[in-house]
Amino acid sequence: MRQGERTDLEPSANLRKVVPQPEAARMLNVSERMIQSVKAIEREAPELLPQIERGKVTVHEAEMKIKIEKHQQEVKQQKEAIEAGVIELPSGKYEVIVIDPPWNYNSTYDPEGFRGAPAYPEMANEELEQMDIPSATDCILFLWTTHKFIWDAKELLDLWGFEYRNTLVWDKGKMGIGKLFRLQCEFCLVGIKGKPLLSNDNTHRDIIREDRREHSRKPEQFYEMVDALCVGRKLDMFGREKRDGWDIFGVVKWDSLKTI
Repeated sequence: MRQGERTDLEPSANLRKVVPQPEAARMLNVSERMIQSVKAIEREAPELLPQIERGKVTVHEAEMKIKIEKHQQEVKQQKEAIEAGVIELPSGKYEVIVIDPPWNYNSTYDPEGFRGAPAYPEMANEELEQMDIPSATDCILFLWTTHKFIWDAKELLDLWGFEYRNTLVWDKGKMGIGKLFRLQCEFCLVGIKGKPLLSNDNTHRDIIREDRREHSRKPEQFYEMVDALCVGRKLDMFGREKRDGWDIFGVVKWDSLKTI
């Protein structure tokens, strides 16, 4: 030690050494991802740590539990907002309407990606039937559905006063789950009321091939087709993202209707 050098800056044996995550993972013989997961659990649900330590719950199960509880809380808040009238309903009439109903699958949320309860309140068929569709006298309607609800979708078209015209098929590129067949397609029923104004562009086909993205988000090619084909005010009910030239009701969190 040099003369005049301070001794109070010497490292103390009682001070804990900060170990980088990769080194800590090697020391504990676990993955760095595991350490990140445990830290996230400690931050968001520390009450689960004792269960992990006792071997009653795995780290993965704890992560899933946190995601499920978050999802349930979000749905609860959204439902309360709707029932309280906080959500603004569409105003005016629309010549072009896209509806992706929150069909009631009575399923449990699976955060690992299988089809389950969506991130919004599901609606029974009776509730969908009672919806007041803000359609103009001349209107074209695109109604999304799946194998399970395809006949229900046709009944909704009839109840809402639309004449069925076509069905679009969306090939999602990769197969999903299913009991008899592994499902890979969704369907969009097209109905009209009156004489909606359409362009002369007849190059569009009745099948869309585009890889699926996150839960319920519809293919971009579909919206490009509707924009090219249809004329008038456009409404996307239960939509997942805001779009130029569209009024959106939904946007995952059931945001208020907004004109972009």
